[in-house]
Amino acid sequence: MARKSALLWFVALWFALPGCGHVSPFAGAEAPSRAREANRRDEPAYSTAVAQEQPQRVVTKTPAGPRQDAETEPLEPIVKAKDKKPFAGVSGVVTIEEGPPAKNALFELPKPAVFDENKDAVEPLALVLHHMLVGEHNKAIQILKTYDDATQEFVLRVMPPLTLFAKKSIDQMSAQEWSVLKDHIEGLRELLRDRCELLVTKMVYCKRVNGFADFESLPENHAFLAKATNRPGDLVQLYIELKNFASKQTKEGDYLTKLACSLELKDMHGEKVWSHAFDKNETTHRRSACVNDYHGNFSFYAPALPAGTYQLTIQVVDETIPNHRRVARKSQVFRVTPVANSTSSR
Repeated sequence: MARKSALLWFVALWFALPGCGHVSPFAGAEAPSRAREANRRDEPAYSTAVAQEQPQRVVTKTPAGPRQDAETEPLEPIVKAKDKKPFAGVSGVVTIEEGPPAKNALFELPKPAVFDENKDAVEPLALVLHHMLVGEHNKAIQILKTYDDATQEFVLRVMPPLTLFAKKSIDQMSAQEWSVLKDHIEGLRELLRDRCELLVTKMVYCKRVNGFADFESLPENHAFLAKATNRPGDLVQLYIELKNFASKQTKEGDYLTKLACSLELKDMHGEKVWSHAFDKNETTHRRSACVNDYHGNFSFYAPALPAGTYQLTIQVVDETIPNHRRVARKSQVFRVTPVANSTSSR
């Protein structure tokens, strides 16, 4: 009798809940004996928690253990609450699955690295910049000594502009600060240029040469009159510009540039037919200041050659720094004619 009363009370409560009156608690169950048979096999039953009319309160459905009281018949709902579709304006049974909150890797920012100069992984160069930025120049110099002399000189020329940019934007820099920055950059240029490739950047046949980038060139198809027994050949004025040559200060205080220059003519078969080496005294230059631009007028008379097309090559060797010779070559077409023409430069 007690078991029957409990069953009736549960059924009345089920139908009293809003939204649950249309679902029978015994839907699909053939007889109460089936539930008892399931409990004998230790199959888990389910208890259903009821959400009362309170804001933001969620009650979860958790599996119940095996039957403990033989006097109570567990009820096994066929339709689970989480599978039921909610009705607008009707509150009912709500279930959620508990677990750790999901993480979205796309919106997770990496943690910033903490600077620690005691770690072996920190590069000495980074420590040098750090100490210079905070005004600890003596520490920066001591760390910088771990590098060779050439690297130390390079870093000492690069670091001041970097520290300046780190503390002040370009628009805020004064004219005096720009002058200091310019001096550092020019010093860096002087340090690098004799380590770069030596280049002949321009090679032009000219009527006359007045100075650097100041010349009057001949037409590209100009042909020079070759030397004959009764006359000399045309005067060839070959203008060149040289880049990355050395200009080093000597003990006397002047600046030295020492070059060795030569010319060579080859025929269309690649055979050398003429050559000429210039006096090194003519290509050794001493100036009171460092020279940044170099041009040369390498003049010669057209040799006695059959009319035709040849290849003229100039070779410049920078011998300013002992044990550090650098060579530059450049070639272009050289035409020879047996007949004088209107553009002849004799």
